[in-house]
Amino acid sequence: MSFKVFFSLSGGIKKSVRVPKGEKKRIAAAIRRVKDALGFKLIRETYKDMHGKKEKRLRWVDEVREDVPDEVLCQEAEDYNAFIRQFYEDLSNWFKHPIKGGEVLTPKQAEKIWPCLEIINVPIERWTREYFKNRMQAIYETLRGRPSEGMEFDAPPLTTEQASEIFPMFDYLLNEEWSDTLRLAVPKGWDSLASSDDGEYEWCEKCGAVDSDDPCEHLREEEEEEDKEEST
Repeated sequence: MSFKVFFSLSGGIKKSVRVPKGEKKRIAAAIRRVKDALGFKLIRETYKDMHGKKEKRLRWVDEVREDVPDEVLCQEAEDYNAFIRQFYEDLSNWFKHPIKGGEVLTPKQAEKIWPCLEIINVPIERWTREYFKNRMQAIYETLRGRPSEGMEFDAPPLTTEQASEIFPMFDYLLNEEWSDTLRLAVPKGWDSLASSDDGEYEWCEKCGAVDSDDPCEHLREEEEEEDKEEST
């Protein structure tokens, strides 16, 4: 498994690049939103370089405000991380295939936003049910040979059956509040994860996970038997 680095080890851009009109405002709005929602700050600090010379730099302080609920933290992280990954891909394309018109993003302007372009890492103890499910889906996509969230599987893609066998290993990450209501599996005929608690699959002792809207023959027989018993 390999992981793409999003900005963390980069100091900005070396030359100007044309971006779509309004892109710089969109970037500023995304940064402002996460700052307001989570309490992050962009500060200017003075430090000494390796020669003892004083320099100034911008630093992104990504300390979450104490009053931020887990649900807000996870949703903001989800949205902001998706924004960063998409911007990373777009920026690479704009350098390779320059766009016409638009507006120019200069290295000097990039310096002001680059410290903020950091993936938000949510502590496992603060993961919500939905956030956990989304992370597992991203891993599943990667194992199936479809790069997701910067992850790539450096081996032949697993089959749906092979990939689905891996996810019970992640049960130790389940939050106690919803550990009994979230069991992920790949229903027969699906190529994505599903949750029984969301009504997406039913469990058959013989067939395993099956689509709730298309139950297997054994489950249909069980349902018919139950209906007969109720009618007598």
